[in-house]
Formats: sequence, C-alpha cells, structure tokens
Amino acid sequence: MLARVVHLVIYTIVIAQPIFGILMVTSHDQSIPFFGLFSIPAFITLGEQVGATLGTAHAFTGWWLVLIALGVHIGGSLYHHFVRKDDVLKRMWRGRTDT
Repeated sequence: MLARVVHLVIYTIVIAQPIFGILMVTSHDQSIPFFGLFSIPAFITLGEQVGATLGTAHAFTGWWLVLIALGVHIGGSLYHHFVRKDDVLKRMWRGRTDT
C-alpha cells in the first residue's frame, strides 16, 4: 500500500509542479519560456500575493516532496532487498517480468 501511495505522490508532483510554475510566472505578468525555443505570453494574472503563494507551493513540491518521496521509495526498495530478501529490487532494476 505504501508503494502505491508513494507512486501516487510522485505522479501528483509531476503534474502539479509545471502547473504551479506556469501559474506563478503568469501571475507576475511574465511570459513562460519554453526551453529557450519560444515564449508563451502571460495568459492569467492572479496578483502578486497569489503568485508568491504559488511560488512557495512550486518550491515545496519541487524540493521537499520529491526528496521525501524519493527517500521513501529508495528505503522501501532496500528494505525489500535486504530485510525481506524478495525480488522487488531486482524487478525494479530490470523491469517487471511477471505481467
């Protein structure tokens, strides 16, 4: 169950992080750079306070939640390998073969 929760957190971060970043940048009335190729003009202005809050959410999901989820994920795989002595880490490394 914990593995499913950690995976859900990781997927949620992957979706939420760009949304928070885009809304944060556009709330400051700035364009969104797209990998240096082109810029998307600001399409919504939410105000400076909302932009600051979104910036905090962007930083929090970008660093702390990723580090915590990654630590739990690595810890769980090492627990399965060294304590339970099952093949979870081997399946993770090579890819799932039992499906």
